[in-house]
Amino acid sequence: ITNMFSKKGDKVVEMNIQALQEGYRLMQEQQSTLIGDFELTDTAEQPHLYMIGNDAIGLGALSAGSRFMAAYPITPASEIMEYMIANLPKVGGTVVQTEDEIAAANMAIGSNYAGVRAFTASAGPGLSLMMEAIGLSGMTETPFVVINTQRG
Repeated sequence: ITNMFSKKGDKVVEMNIQALQEGYRLMQEQQSTLIGDFELTDTAEQPHLYMIGNDAIGLGALSAGSRFMAAYPITPASEIMEYMIANLPKVGGTVVQTEDEIAAANMAIGSNYAGVRAFTASAGPGLSLMMEAIGLSGMTETPFVVINTQRG
Protein backbone atom coordinates (compact mmCIF):
# COMPACT_ATOMS: atom_id res chain seq x y z
CA ILE A 1 0.00 0.00 0.00
CA THR A 2 2.83 2.36 0.85
CA ASN A 3 4.50 1.76 -2.51
CA MET A 4 1.22 2.14 -4.38
CA PHE A 5 -0.02 5.34 -2.71
CA SER A 6 3.10 7.14 -1.42
CA LYS A 7 2.95 9.73 -4.22
CA LYS A 8 -0.48 10.79 -2.95
CA GLY A 9 0.75 11.67 0.52
CA ASP A 10 0.96 10.17 3.99
CA LYS A 11 -2.73 10.72 4.76
CA VAL A 12 -3.81 8.63 1.76
CA VAL A 13 -1.35 5.88 2.68
CA GLU A 14 -2.57 5.82 6.29
CA MET A 15 -6.26 5.77 5.27
CA ASN A 16 -5.66 2.82 2.93
CA ILE A 17 -3.74 0.90 5.59
CA GLN A 18 -6.62 1.51 8.01
CA ALA A 19 -9.12 0.29 5.39
CA LEU A 20 -7.08 -2.89 4.87
CA GLN A 21 -6.84 -3.52 8.60
CA GLU A 22 -10.58 -2.94 9.07
CA GLY A 23 -11.40 -5.29 6.19
CA TYR A 24 -9.15 -7.95 7.68
CA ARG A 25 -10.74 -7.48 11.12
CA LEU A 26 -14.24 -7.84 9.66
CA MET A 27 -13.19 -10.94 7.75
CA GLN A 28 -11.86 -12.53 10.93
CA GLU A 29 -14.99 -11.57 12.84
CA GLN A 30 -17.56 -12.67 10.27
CA GLN A 31 -15.79 -15.52 8.53
CA SER A 32 -13.61 -16.89 11.30
CA THR A 33 -14.46 -20.46 10.36
CA LEU A 34 -12.85 -20.02 6.96
CA ILE A 35 -9.62 -18.35 8.01
CA GLY A 36 -6.87 -20.89 8.19
CA ASP A 37 -8.83 -23.59 6.36
CA PHE A 38 -7.01 -22.91 3.12
CA GLU A 39 -3.32 -22.90 2.52
CA LEU A 40 -1.16 -22.35 -0.51
CA THR A 41 1.23 -25.14 -1.30
CA ASP A 42 4.41 -24.96 -3.33
CA THR A 43 3.61 -26.50 -6.69
CA ALA A 44 6.97 -25.89 -8.36
CA GLU A 45 7.66 -29.63 -8.55
CA GLN A 46 4.18 -30.62 -9.72
CA PRO A 47 2.96 -30.68 -13.32
CA HIS A 48 0.66 -27.82 -14.26
CA LEU A 49 -2.31 -27.64 -16.58
CA TYR A 50 -2.90 -24.30 -18.21
CA MET A 51 -5.87 -23.43 -20.36
CA ILE A 52 -7.55 -20.30 -21.57
CA GLY A 53 -11.03 -19.45 -20.35
CA ASN A 54 -12.67 -20.25 -23.68
CA ASP A 55 -11.17 -23.75 -23.63
CA ALA A 56 -12.51 -24.17 -20.09
CA ILE A 57 -15.97 -23.20 -21.38
CA GLY A 58 -15.68 -25.82 -24.12
CA LEU A 59 -14.55 -28.45 -21.65
CA GLY A 60 -17.48 -27.57 -19.42
CA ALA A 61 -19.89 -27.91 -22.34
CA LEU A 62 -18.48 -31.35 -23.16
CA SER A 63 -18.68 -32.40 -19.52
CA ALA A 64 -22.30 -31.23 -19.37
CA GLY A 65 -23.20 -33.49 -22.28
CA SER A 66 -23.33 -31.01 -25.15
CA ARG A 67 -23.25 -32.79 -28.47
CA PHE A 68 -23.96 -29.96 -30.92
CA MET A 69 -22.66 -26.45 -31.37
CA ALA A 70 -23.85 -24.02 -34.01
CA ALA A 71 -21.92 -20.77 -34.25
CA TYR A 72 -20.76 -18.00 -36.51
CA PRO A 73 -17.14 -16.88 -36.01
CA ILE A 74 -16.83 -13.73 -33.92
CA THR A 75 -14.01 -12.63 -31.66
CA PRO A 76 -13.49 -13.70 -28.90
CA ALA A 77 -16.05 -16.54 -29.07
CA SER A 78 -14.33 -18.15 -32.07
CA GLU A 79 -11.88 -19.86 -29.71
CA ILE A 80 -14.78 -21.82 -28.18
CA MET A 81 -15.84 -23.00 -31.63
CA GLU A 82 -12.23 -23.96 -32.46
CA TYR A 83 -12.00 -25.99 -29.25
CA MET A 84 -15.29 -27.72 -29.98
CA ILE A 85 -14.28 -28.48 -33.59
CA ALA A 86 -11.24 -30.30 -32.23
CA ASN A 87 -13.02 -32.11 -29.39
CA LEU A 88 -16.76 -32.54 -30.01
CA PRO A 89 -16.31 -35.26 -32.68
CA LYS A 90 -14.42 -37.35 -30.09
CA VAL A 91 -17.71 -37.81 -28.21
CA GLY A 92 -19.91 -38.19 -31.28
CA GLY A 93 -20.86 -34.53 -31.55
CA THR A 94 -20.94 -32.03 -34.37
CA VAL A 95 -20.08 -28.37 -34.89
CA VAL A 96 -21.74 -26.36 -37.65
CA GLN A 97 -20.41 -23.00 -38.78
CA THR A 98 -23.54 -21.13 -39.78
CA GLU A 99 -24.06 -18.26 -42.20
CA ASP A 100 -24.84 -15.84 -39.36
CA GLU A 101 -25.66 -15.57 -35.67
CA ILE A 102 -29.40 -15.79 -36.30
CA ALA A 103 -29.00 -19.21 -37.91
CA ALA A 104 -26.67 -20.33 -35.12
CA ALA A 105 -29.22 -19.47 -32.45
CA ASN A 106 -32.08 -21.13 -34.31
CA MET A 107 -30.07 -24.30 -34.99
CA ALA A 108 -29.14 -24.57 -31.32
CA ILE A 109 -32.77 -24.08 -30.30
CA GLY A 110 -33.95 -26.65 -32.85
CA SER A 111 -31.39 -29.17 -31.65
CA ASN A 112 -32.45 -28.71 -28.05
CA TYR A 113 -36.10 -29.06 -29.11
CA ALA A 114 -35.16 -32.39 -30.72
CA GLY A 115 -33.49 -33.55 -27.50
CA VAL A 116 -29.83 -32.88 -28.29
CA ARG A 117 -27.90 -30.78 -25.80
CA ALA A 118 -26.74 -27.87 -27.90
CA PHE A 119 -25.44 -24.34 -27.54
CA THR A 120 -24.03 -21.40 -29.39
CA ALA A 121 -21.38 -18.83 -28.55
CA SER A 122 -21.10 -15.24 -29.63
CA ALA A 123 -20.11 -11.75 -28.53
CA GLY A 124 -22.13 -8.59 -27.98
CA PRO A 125 -22.95 -7.73 -31.62
CA GLY A 126 -23.83 -11.35 -32.42
CA LEU A 127 -25.99 -11.64 -29.33
CA SER A 128 -27.92 -8.58 -30.48
CA LEU A 129 -28.79 -10.39 -33.70
CA MET A 130 -30.11 -13.38 -31.73
CA MET A 131 -32.89 -11.50 -29.92
CA GLU A 132 -35.79 -12.94 -31.95
CA ALA A 133 -34.41 -16.45 -31.54
CA ILE A 134 -34.07 -15.91 -27.80
CA GLY A 135 -37.72 -14.85 -27.78
CA LEU A 136 -38.63 -18.02 -29.68
CA SER A 137 -36.81 -20.08 -27.07
CA GLY A 138 -38.83 -18.43 -24.33
CA MET A 139 -42.19 -18.76 -26.10
CA THR A 140 -41.66 -22.46 -26.89
CA GLU A 141 -40.07 -23.11 -23.49
CA THR A 142 -37.11 -24.72 -25.23
CA PRO A 143 -33.87 -24.69 -23.24
CA PHE A 144 -31.20 -22.68 -24.97
CA VAL A 145 -27.62 -21.92 -23.96
CA VAL A 146 -25.86 -18.87 -25.37
CA ILE A 147 -22.31 -18.20 -24.30
CA ASN A 148 -21.84 -14.45 -24.54
CA THR A 149 -18.15 -13.57 -24.55
CA GLN A 150 -17.07 -10.04 -23.79
CA ARG A 151 -14.75 -7.94 -25.88
CA GLY A 152 -12.18 -5.63 -24.51
